Amino acid sequence: MKFAICSEILRRFPFQEQCEKAKGLGYHGLEIAPFTLSPDQNALSLIGANAERICTVIHDNGLLPVGFHALLHNTEKLNDGKGYHLIHPDPAIRSATLSYVKHLADLCHGIGGKTLSWTCPPHQDPATDRAEELKRAASLLHDLCEFCEDMDLTITMGVEGENKEQFTASLAENFYLIKEVAHENLRLHINSTLGPSPIENLSDLIRKSTSHLAHFHAQAIDPLNPSADEIKSSCAINILRKLGYTGWISLKSTPPAPRGNTPTA
Repeated sequence: MKFAICSEILRRFPFQEQCEKAKGLGYHGLEIAPFTLSPDQNALSLIGANAERICTVIHDNGLLPVGFHALLHNTEKLNDGKGYHLIHPDPAIRSATLSYVKHLADLCHGIGGKTLSWTCPPHQDPATDRAEELKRAASLLHDLCEFCEDMDLTITMGVEGENKEQFTASLAENFYLIKEVAHENLRLHINSTLGPSPIENLSDLIRKSTSHLAHFHAQAIDPLNPSADEIKSSCAINILRKLGYTGWISLKSTPPAPRGNTPTA
């Protein structure tokens, strides 16, 4: 297994120092939240030259670029104040969202990353059936997978929950999306805490997803003490090790509570 740290945990430092600290803490890679790359938190202001510079800094510090996550975080003021959203009922907003994430895909590819990690938002509109929201997500994700195919970028959808029931429901929704999109570039990632007592039957739940599992996000218990050694000894990681998982494990901070319809993916 390879261990990475997500950039929002270290975002109070300049990017060069983020990479130095990540290496010093024992990590092999850096996973990037795009909003941390630009002073105005607008990834649309970043171009190919920025990607090349970021790639160089990562490699010069002995790290590997993992990919992007928190794709829509802090985008609520963009798109003329309409923001971006995976399942919004307005086709124009979904189209703008697709264009924005394609831009992120180009940047990620330029940096050398291999994954775009996304989480399908919870049910947003009581007047809309959840199945309709998932169909909207599947349509956008299919177009994104086609766009990313030649770049060898994998899109991963997050499985998460604070208990077994939520986790299982999230897994079922993502299995549905994988079936609907029907593209090999769409896989799963799991979000889990690192506490000594993870979600009940986490081993069984992970086993159910192993055929599609491409990435793992570990929620930091103490983001002020993000040592890689703490991850390596956690219960969830021991489960993955026993199941033969060999991919990336990225430490990420616990996201803030969503504000209204603020996208958190």
